[in-house]
Amino acid sequence: MKILMLHNDYQQVGGETHSVGSEVAALRERGHEVKLLTVSNTELKQLGKLRGLQRATTPKFSFELVRGAIDQFQPDLVHAQNLFPLLGAGAIDALHHASVPWFRTLRNFRKRCLSANLFRDGKICTSCQTAGSAFPGVIRGCYRNSSLQSGVALVYGRHEMMAELRYPPRAYIAVSSAVGTELSHSLVPGIPVVVKPNAVQAHNGTNLQRSGILYVGRLEAHKGVDILLSMIESMPETTFTVVGEGPESEVFASVQARSGNVVWHKRLDNSRVLELMSASRIVIAPSKWIEPFGRVAVEALSMGALPIVGDRGGLAEIAAMVNARYSLSTDRFEVWVETASEVLSMDAHDFSALSAHCRNVYVSNYTTAINGSQLEDIYKRFADTDDR
Repeated sequence: MKILMLHNDYQQVGGETHSVGSEVAALRERGHEVKLLTVSNTELKQLGKLRGLQRATTPKFSFELVRGAIDQFQPDLVHAQNLFPLLGAGAIDALHHASVPWFRTLRNFRKRCLSANLFRDGKICTSCQTAGSAFPGVIRGCYRNSSLQSGVALVYGRHEMMAELRYPPRAYIAVSSAVGTELSHSLVPGIPVVVKPNAVQAHNGTNLQRSGILYVGRLEAHKGVDILLSMIESMPETTFTVVGEGPESEVFASVQARSGNVVWHKRLDNSRVLELMSASRIVIAPSKWIEPFGRVAVEALSMGALPIVGDRGGLAEIAAMVNARYSLSTDRFEVWVETASEVLSMDAHDFSALSAHCRNVYVSNYTTAINGSQLEDIYKRFADTDDR
Protein backbone atom coordinates (compact mmCIF):
# COMPACT_ATOMS: atom_id res chain seq x y z
CA MET A 1 0.00 0.00 0.00
CA LYS A 2 1.24 3.50 -0.84
CA ILE A 3 0.57 5.94 2.00
CA LEU A 4 1.17 9.68 1.94
CA MET A 5 1.65 11.06 5.46
CA LEU A 6 1.13 14.79 6.06
CA HIS A 7 2.59 16.56 9.09
CA ASN A 8 3.11 20.16 10.17
CA ASP A 9 6.05 20.03 12.56
CA TYR A 10 6.85 22.48 15.35
CA GLN A 11 9.89 24.72 15.77
CA GLN A 12 11.14 22.51 18.60
CA VAL A 13 11.26 18.74 18.27
CA GLY A 14 8.85 17.14 20.74
CA GLY A 15 6.86 14.01 21.44
CA GLU A 16 4.58 14.53 18.45
CA THR A 17 7.54 14.50 16.06
CA HIS A 18 8.77 11.21 17.52
CA SER A 19 5.26 9.70 17.43
CA VAL A 20 4.81 10.51 13.75
CA GLY A 21 8.23 9.04 13.01
CA SER A 22 7.28 5.87 14.89
CA GLU A 23 4.12 5.46 12.80
CA VAL A 24 6.06 5.88 9.57
CA ALA A 25 8.59 3.29 10.76
CA ALA A 26 5.80 0.91 11.85
CA LEU A 27 4.14 1.01 8.44
CA ARG A 28 7.41 0.59 6.58
CA GLU A 29 8.26 -2.42 8.76
CA ARG A 30 5.05 -4.00 7.47
CA GLY A 31 6.08 -3.50 3.86
CA HIS A 32 4.13 -0.36 3.00
CA GLU A 33 5.59 2.44 0.91
CA VAL A 34 5.28 5.61 2.98
CA LYS A 35 6.09 9.14 1.89
CA LEU A 36 6.24 11.70 4.71
CA LEU A 37 5.46 15.24 3.57
CA THR A 38 6.53 17.61 6.34
CA VAL A 39 6.33 21.37 6.69
CA SER A 40 7.72 23.20 9.70
CA ASN A 41 6.73 26.22 11.74
CA THR A 42 10.29 27.46 11.32
CA GLU A 43 9.02 28.71 7.94
CA LEU A 44 6.77 31.20 9.76
CA LYS A 45 9.71 32.53 11.74
CA GLN A 46 11.73 32.97 8.56
CA LEU A 47 8.88 34.74 6.76
CA GLY A 48 8.24 37.27 9.53
CA LYS A 49 4.93 38.03 11.25
CA LEU A 50 2.91 39.59 8.41
CA ARG A 51 4.00 37.21 5.66
CA GLY A 52 3.68 34.32 8.08
CA LEU A 53 0.07 35.26 8.85
CA GLN A 54 -0.64 35.47 5.13
CA ARG A 55 0.94 32.06 4.57
CA ALA A 56 -1.13 30.46 7.34
CA THR A 57 -4.43 31.88 6.04
CA THR A 58 -3.93 31.39 2.28
CA PRO A 59 -4.95 27.82 1.33
CA LYS A 60 -3.44 27.91 -2.17
CA PHE A 61 0.10 27.29 -0.87
CA SER A 62 -0.75 24.03 0.88
CA PHE A 63 -3.19 23.04 -1.88
CA GLU A 64 -0.45 23.20 -4.50
CA LEU A 65 2.08 21.49 -2.23
CA VAL A 66 -0.17 18.54 -1.40
CA ARG A 67 -1.63 18.24 -4.90
CA GLY A 68 1.91 18.04 -6.28
CA ALA A 69 2.82 15.30 -3.80
CA ILE A 70 -0.31 13.32 -4.71
CA ASP A 71 0.33 13.67 -8.45
CA GLN A 72 3.92 12.51 -8.03
CA PHE A 73 3.42 9.71 -5.47
CA GLN A 74 -0.07 8.46 -6.42
CA PRO A 75 -0.96 7.21 -2.92
CA ASP A 76 -3.68 4.69 -2.13
CA LEU A 77 -4.59 6.81 0.90
CA VAL A 78 -3.44 9.86 2.84
CA HIS A 79 -2.93 10.02 6.61
CA ALA A 80 -2.98 13.56 8.02
CA GLN A 81 -1.24 14.16 11.32
CA ASN A 82 -0.98 17.76 12.56
CA LEU A 83 -2.22 20.23 9.91
CA PHE A 84 -1.91 23.49 11.88
CA PRO A 85 -1.01 26.10 10.74
CA LEU A 86 0.63 25.60 7.32
CA LEU A 87 -1.44 22.77 5.78
CA GLY A 88 -5.06 23.08 6.91
CA ALA A 89 -7.90 23.75 4.48
CA GLY A 90 -5.68 23.84 1.40
CA ALA A 91 -4.34 20.35 2.08
CA ILE A 92 -7.85 18.95 2.62
CA ASP A 93 -9.08 20.60 -0.58
CA ALA A 94 -6.19 18.95 -2.44
CA LEU A 95 -7.32 15.56 -1.11
CA HIS A 96 -10.84 16.37 -2.27
CA HIS A 97 -9.56 17.39 -5.70
CA ALA A 98 -7.79 14.02 -6.05
CA SER A 99 -10.66 12.03 -4.48
CA VAL A 100 -8.13 10.12 -2.38
CA PRO A 101 -9.37 8.53 0.88
CA TRP A 102 -7.84 10.06 3.97
CA PHE A 103 -7.58 9.62 7.72
CA ARG A 104 -6.87 12.18 10.40
CA THR A 105 -5.06 11.72 13.69
CA LEU A 106 -6.30 13.87 16.58
CA ARG A 107 -3.25 14.74 18.70
CA ASN A 108 -4.43 17.77 20.68
CA PHE A 109 -7.50 19.87 21.46
CA ARG A 110 -7.03 22.62 18.87
CA LYS A 111 -10.42 21.90 17.33
CA ARG A 112 -11.91 23.11 20.62
CA CYS A 113 -9.26 25.45 21.99
CA LEU A 114 -7.05 28.10 20.35
CA SER A 115 -4.15 27.21 22.66
CA ALA A 116 -4.86 23.49 22.08
CA ASN A 117 -4.60 22.58 25.78
CA LEU A 118 -7.96 23.48 27.42
CA PHE A 119 -6.03 25.13 30.25
CA ARG A 120 -5.94 28.69 31.56
CA ASP A 121 -5.14 30.44 34.84
CA GLY A 122 -4.05 27.22 36.53
CA LYS A 123 -7.14 25.16 35.76
CA ILE A 124 -9.09 23.41 33.01
CA CYS A 125 -10.78 26.02 30.79
CA THR A 126 -14.11 25.57 29.02
CA SER A 127 -14.88 29.25 28.30
CA CYS A 128 -15.09 28.86 24.53
CA GLN A 129 -17.20 25.74 24.84
CA THR A 130 -19.60 27.56 27.18
CA ALA A 131 -19.74 30.58 24.86
CA GLY A 132 -20.30 28.42 21.80
CA SER A 133 -17.43 30.09 19.92
CA ALA A 134 -13.71 30.80 20.21
CA PHE A 135 -14.18 34.55 20.64
CA PRO A 136 -13.29 34.47 24.37
CA GLY A 137 -9.96 32.94 23.35
CA VAL A 138 -9.38 35.70 20.81
CA ILE A 139 -10.14 38.43 23.36
CA ARG A 140 -7.78 36.83 25.89
CA GLY A 141 -5.08 36.19 23.30
CA CYS A 142 -4.93 32.49 24.11
CA TYR A 143 -2.81 31.64 21.06
CA ARG A 144 0.73 32.93 21.59
CA ASN A 145 -0.57 35.60 24.02
CA SER A 146 -1.78 37.65 21.06
CA SER A 147 -5.34 38.63 20.15
CA LEU A 148 -4.23 39.20 16.56
CA GLN A 149 -2.65 35.77 16.20
CA SER A 150 -5.58 34.21 18.08
CA GLY A 151 -7.92 35.81 15.55
CA VAL A 152 -5.86 34.31 12.74
CA ALA A 153 -6.03 30.91 14.45
CA LEU A 154 -9.82 31.27 14.65
CA VAL A 155 -10.06 32.05 10.93
CA TYR A 156 -7.75 29.13 10.16
CA GLY A 157 -9.92 26.78 12.22
CA ARG A 158 -13.11 27.84 10.45
CA HIS A 159 -11.57 27.41 7.00
CA GLU A 160 -10.22 24.00 7.95
CA MET A 161 -13.55 22.82 9.35
CA MET A 162 -15.41 23.95 6.22
CA ALA A 163 -12.95 22.00 4.08
CA GLU A 164 -13.39 18.96 6.33
CA LEU A 165 -17.17 19.19 6.04
CA ARG A 166 -16.85 19.28 2.26
CA TYR A 167 -14.58 16.23 2.23
CA PRO A 168 -14.53 14.38 5.57
CA PRO A 169 -11.89 11.81 6.53
CA ARG A 170 -12.89 8.15 6.43
CA ALA A 171 -12.11 8.01 10.15
CA TYR A 172 -10.58 10.07 12.94
CA ILE A 173 -7.79 8.40 14.91
CA ALA A 174 -7.64 9.66 18.51
CA VAL A 175 -4.44 9.07 20.47
CA SER A 176 -6.49 8.45 23.64
CA SER A 177 -10.08 8.05 24.75
CA ALA A 178 -9.77 11.45 26.42
CA VAL A 179 -9.09 13.16 23.08
CA GLY A 180 -11.98 11.39 21.39
CA THR A 181 -14.34 12.36 24.21
CA GLU A 182 -13.27 16.00 24.48
CA LEU A 183 -13.51 16.56 20.71
CA SER A 184 -16.70 14.57 20.13
CA HIS A 185 -18.75 17.70 19.38
CA SER A 186 -16.06 19.36 17.26
CA LEU A 187 -15.78 16.75 14.50
CA VAL A 188 -17.73 16.03 11.34
CA PRO A 189 -20.91 14.25 12.51
CA GLY A 190 -21.16 10.58 11.64
CA ILE A 191 -17.45 10.01 11.02
CA PRO A 192 -16.04 7.12 13.11
CA VAL A 193 -13.55 7.92 15.88
CA VAL A 194 -11.07 5.11 16.56
CA VAL A 195 -8.74 5.18 19.57
CA LYS A 196 -5.18 4.14 18.73
CA PRO A 197 -2.37 5.14 21.09
CA ASN A 198 1.04 6.27 19.93
CA ALA A 199 3.94 3.87 19.66
CA VAL A 200 7.46 4.02 21.05
CA GLN A 201 10.26 2.20 19.29
CA ALA A 202 11.70 -0.64 21.35
CA HIS A 203 14.82 -0.20 23.47
CA ASN A 204 16.57 -2.36 26.02
CA GLY A 205 15.03 -1.34 29.33
CA THR A 206 16.73 -3.92 31.55
CA ASN A 207 18.62 -2.29 34.41
CA LEU A 208 18.55 -3.47 38.00
CA GLN A 209 20.62 -0.56 39.36
CA ARG A 210 18.00 2.18 39.50
CA SER A 211 17.51 5.13 41.80
CA GLY A 212 15.91 8.53 42.04
CA ILE A 213 13.15 10.40 40.25
CA LEU A 214 13.18 11.77 36.71
CA TYR A 215 11.07 14.58 35.24
CA VAL A 216 11.08 15.16 31.47
CA GLY A 217 9.04 17.99 30.00
CA ARG A 218 8.45 21.69 29.70
CA LEU A 219 8.79 23.72 32.88
CA GLU A 220 5.39 25.38 32.85
CA ALA A 221 2.33 25.60 35.05
CA HIS A 222 0.06 23.14 33.27
CA LYS A 223 2.78 20.48 33.46
CA GLY A 224 2.56 20.59 37.26
CA VAL A 225 5.92 22.22 37.96
CA ASP A 226 4.68 23.35 41.37
CA ILE A 227 4.31 19.68 42.38
CA LEU A 228 7.80 18.92 41.10
CA LEU A 229 9.25 21.81 43.14
CA SER A 230 7.36 20.77 46.28
CA MET A 231 8.61 17.20 45.93
CA ILE A 232 12.21 18.39 45.54
CA GLU A 233 11.99 20.43 48.73
CA SER A 234 10.13 17.71 50.67
CA MET A 235 12.48 14.85 49.68
CA PRO A 236 16.00 16.22 50.25
CA GLU A 237 17.55 12.73 50.36
CA THR A 238 16.22 11.83 46.89
CA THR A 239 18.03 12.81 43.69
CA PHE A 240 15.80 14.47 41.11
CA THR A 241 16.96 14.60 37.50
CA VAL A 242 15.11 17.18 35.43
CA VAL A 243 15.19 17.53 31.64
CA GLY A 244 13.46 20.58 30.20
CA GLU A 245 13.04 24.32 30.28
CA GLY A 246 10.22 26.80 29.85
CA PRO A 247 8.39 29.76 31.40
CA GLU A 248 9.09 28.50 34.94
CA SER A 249 12.83 28.02 34.38
CA GLU A 250 13.76 31.02 36.52
CA VAL A 251 11.67 29.79 39.45
CA PHE A 252 13.09 26.31 39.02
CA ALA A 253 16.66 27.64 38.94
CA SER A 254 16.16 29.35 42.30
CA VAL A 255 14.94 26.09 43.87
CA GLN A 256 17.85 24.19 42.35
CA ALA A 257 20.30 26.74 43.73
CA ARG A 258 19.18 26.19 47.32
CA SER A 259 18.71 22.42 46.98
CA GLY A 260 21.46 19.87 46.81
CA ASN A 261 19.42 17.09 45.21
CA VAL A 262 18.76 18.31 41.66
CA VAL A 263 20.53 17.55 38.39
CA TRP A 264 19.16 19.80 35.62
CA HIS A 265 19.58 19.32 31.87
CA LYS A 266 17.83 22.01 29.85
CA ARG A 267 17.93 19.96 26.67
CA LEU A 268 18.97 16.42 25.79
CA ASP A 269 18.40 14.27 22.73
CA ASN A 270 15.92 11.43 23.03
CA SER A 271 18.54 8.68 23.27
CA ARG A 272 20.09 10.34 26.31
CA VAL A 273 16.65 10.80 27.91
CA LEU A 274 15.99 7.08 27.51
CA GLU A 275 19.31 6.32 29.20
CA LEU A 276 18.24 8.44 32.16
CA MET A 277 14.92 6.59 32.29
CA SER A 278 16.74 3.26 32.40
CA ALA A 279 18.68 4.51 35.43
CA SER A 280 15.64 5.88 37.30
CA ARG A 281 13.07 4.10 39.43
CA ILE A 282 10.35 6.68 38.85
CA VAL A 283 9.39 9.06 36.05
CA ILE A 284 6.87 11.67 37.18
CA ALA A 285 4.41 13.55 34.98
CA PRO A 286 2.24 15.65 37.34
CA SER A 287 0.30 17.34 34.54
CA LYS A 288 -2.69 19.44 35.56
CA TRP A 289 -4.12 19.71 32.06
CA ILE A 290 -5.78 16.93 30.08
CA GLU A 291 -2.73 15.39 28.41
CA PRO A 292 -3.84 14.08 24.99
CA PHE A 293 -1.52 11.09 25.29
CA GLY A 294 1.55 11.16 27.52
CA ARG A 295 4.45 9.80 25.51
CA VAL A 296 6.86 10.26 28.42
CA ALA A 297 4.90 7.65 30.40
CA VAL A 298 5.14 5.07 27.60
CA GLU A 299 8.85 5.76 27.18
CA ALA A 300 9.23 5.16 30.92
CA LEU A 301 7.40 1.83 30.60
CA SER A 302 9.61 0.83 27.68
CA MET A 303 12.68 1.37 29.87
CA GLY A 304 11.21 -0.45 32.88
CA ALA A 305 10.74 2.70 34.96
CA LEU A 306 7.49 3.36 36.83
CA PRO A 307 5.47 6.35 35.58
CA ILE A 308 3.62 8.22 38.32
CA VAL A 309 1.26 10.63 36.60
CA GLY A 310 -1.63 13.04 36.95
CA ASP A 311 -5.17 11.68 37.01
CA ARG A 312 -6.40 13.26 33.77
CA GLY A 313 -6.36 12.43 30.08
CA GLY A 314 -4.09 10.04 28.26
CA LEU A 315 -1.61 9.85 31.13
CA ALA A 316 -4.23 8.38 33.43
CA GLU A 317 -5.21 5.84 30.76
CA ILE A 318 -1.59 4.68 30.49
CA ALA A 319 -1.10 4.48 34.26
CA ALA A 320 -4.29 2.43 34.64
CA MET A 321 -2.66 -0.34 32.61
CA VAL A 322 0.04 -0.63 35.29
CA ASN A 323 -2.00 0.16 38.40
CA ALA A 324 -4.50 2.98 38.85
CA ARG A 325 -2.91 3.85 42.20
CA TYR A 326 -0.05 5.48 40.27
CA SER A 327 -2.42 8.03 38.75
CA LEU A 328 -2.61 10.80 41.36
CA SER A 329 -4.62 13.93 42.04
CA THR A 330 -2.69 17.12 41.34
CA ASP A 331 -4.51 19.01 44.10
CA ARG A 332 -2.10 17.91 46.86
CA PHE A 333 1.63 17.37 46.44
CA GLU A 334 1.75 15.30 49.65
CA VAL A 335 0.22 12.27 47.93
CA TRP A 336 3.00 12.44 45.34
CA VAL A 337 5.63 12.46 48.06
CA GLU A 338 3.98 9.53 49.84
CA THR A 339 3.60 7.40 46.70
CA ALA A 340 7.11 8.12 45.40
CA SER A 341 8.65 7.41 48.81
CA GLU A 342 6.87 4.07 48.96
CA VAL A 343 8.26 3.03 45.56
CA LEU A 344 11.77 4.25 46.36
CA SER A 345 11.75 2.23 49.59
CA MET A 346 10.85 -1.06 47.86
CA ASP A 347 13.51 -3.74 48.11
CA ALA A 348 15.29 -4.80 44.93
CA HIS A 349 13.16 -7.92 44.43
CA ASP A 350 9.81 -6.12 44.70
CA PHE A 351 10.86 -3.26 42.47
CA SER A 352 12.30 -5.67 39.91
CA ALA A 353 8.87 -7.31 39.66
CA LEU A 354 7.18 -3.92 39.26
CA SER A 355 9.73 -2.87 36.64
CA ALA A 356 9.14 -6.09 34.69
CA HIS A 357 5.39 -5.46 34.82
CA CYS A 358 5.93 -1.94 33.41
CA ARG A 359 8.01 -3.36 30.59
CA ASN A 360 5.36 -6.00 29.83
CA VAL A 361 2.64 -3.34 29.62
CA TYR A 362 4.76 -1.57 27.02
CA VAL A 363 5.49 -4.72 25.01
CA SER A 364 1.81 -5.70 24.98
CA ASN A 365 0.44 -2.32 23.92
CA TYR A 366 2.85 0.27 22.58
CA THR A 367 5.45 -1.26 20.25
CA THR A 368 5.76 -0.21 16.62
CA ALA A 369 4.78 -3.74 15.55
CA ILE A 370 1.46 -3.47 17.39
CA ASN A 371 0.97 0.10 16.18
CA GLY A 372 1.55 -0.85 12.55
CA SER A 373 -0.98 -3.66 12.82
CA GLN A 374 -3.54 -1.29 14.38
CA LEU A 375 -3.07 1.26 11.59
CA GLU A 376 -3.43 -1.43 8.92
CA ASP A 377 -6.67 -2.58 10.50
CA ILE A 378 -8.08 0.96 10.58
CA TYR A 379 -7.15 1.58 6.95
CA LYS A 380 -8.71 -1.70 5.82
CA ARG A 381 -11.90 -1.15 7.81
CA PHE A 382 -12.62 2.34 6.55
CA ALA A 383 -10.66 3.12 3.37
CA ASP A 384 -13.31 1.66 1.07
CA THR A 385 -16.30 3.08 2.93
CA ASP A 386 -17.69 6.26 1.46
CA ASP A 387 -21.17 7.47 2.35
CA ARG A 388 -20.62 10.87 0.78
